[in-house]
Amino acid sequence: MNPTSDNVEIGEIKSKPTFTVDIVRSNQTLGFTCSFNNQPGASGADDNYNDIFGIDEVSLYEGEHSDKVYSVAGEIIDGYLYDLLMNYIEEKGISNEFAEKLIDLSACYEHTAYVSLLEGLSKFTSGK
Repeated sequence: MNPTSDNVEIGEIKSKPTFTVDIVRSNQTLGFTCSFNNQPGASGADDNYNDIFGIDEVSLYEGEHSDKVYSVAGEIIDGYLYDLLMNYIEEKGISNEFAEKLIDLSACYEHTAYVSLLEGLSKFTSGK
């Protein structure tokens, strides 16, 4: 960005939120906490995959989630099991395509919230 130029471009907001996926069967819930990778293939057992997100934690519990529910970190799960879990959530529709749509939706929301903040700051600082 060149501040002396008349055509200063502001960087595009890229929002990549952490997200959760809960798959419920009867009274049991298989829960995943996922986040976006900085680089494709950055998580998981096999770097040949181009996943744009990875599994941070996995838990399995009955009833309501509580602080007593054990969650295992995605990075310590056996590589083969990790791949199976990634395939499982992909079969449920949590794919790179879903993740890209989530980025777009989140970025749009964050842009709107940012504009609203700027408008609020303007009103606040002008005393109106």
